[in-house]
Amino acid sequence: MHTMNLELIIFDLDGVLVDSVEIYNRLLHEMLIENEIKMPYEDFVASINGLSLESCIASIEKQSGKILPVDFAREYETRAIDIFKEKLRPTQGALSALNKISQPVCVASGSSHRRIRLSLSPTGLLPKFADNIYSASDVVHGKPAPDLFLYAAKKMGHTPKHCAVVEDSIPGVRAGLAAGMTVFGYVKSESASKLVEAGAHFIFQDMHKLPDLLQTKLAVS
Repeated sequence: MHTMNLELIIFDLDGVLVDSVEIYNRLLHEMLIENEIKMPYEDFVASINGLSLESCIASIEKQSGKILPVDFAREYETRAIDIFKEKLRPTQGALSALNKISQPVCVASGSSHRRIRLSLSPTGLLPKFADNIYSASDVVHGKPAPDLFLYAAKKMGHTPKHCAVVEDSIPGVRAGLAAGMTVFGYVKSESASKLVEAGAHFIFQDMHKLPDLLQTKLAVS
């Protein structure tokens, strides 16, 4: 046995770096109602949590039996811009954590490149990632498939076993595990058990503590 250091930290976006999940869900649910698709909000959230927008739309269409307009995704992102500028905030402790993490970092999100940048810019996080931003649109299959994380690692020049993934959703945790990476599950207290059951290696609730957690040496054979 020997120890292995983590060399690249891959961050999810929504719910991990920015407090966008509730904003995202409320807007999407409102737009579904406008398109005469009525789902109880709690059921809607449970069915789309952690999925890319494209996968959300596919899931909603399958459940409802209705086809959304072809420009639905574009309209969503356009409407989200103004809302994000007004309401979006970084996750508590995210900026502090990024300032202390010594390893290279990148973002790998189910959102489009456009929305990733629109989310990081008003929160002051964009300079921390430069061009190290990867979207589900870069690969064939989004989370829970490992494609996006493997793509990000390859672009950043690191092997999967030396990478850590910071996620807050079950699809994200599963994607990280499938990619052969170490998964850190960032949770609110009520969702901790779900990420544990999904297989996250480490669970934490305070983003300020992430830099110290990432110094963990992993025992490998």
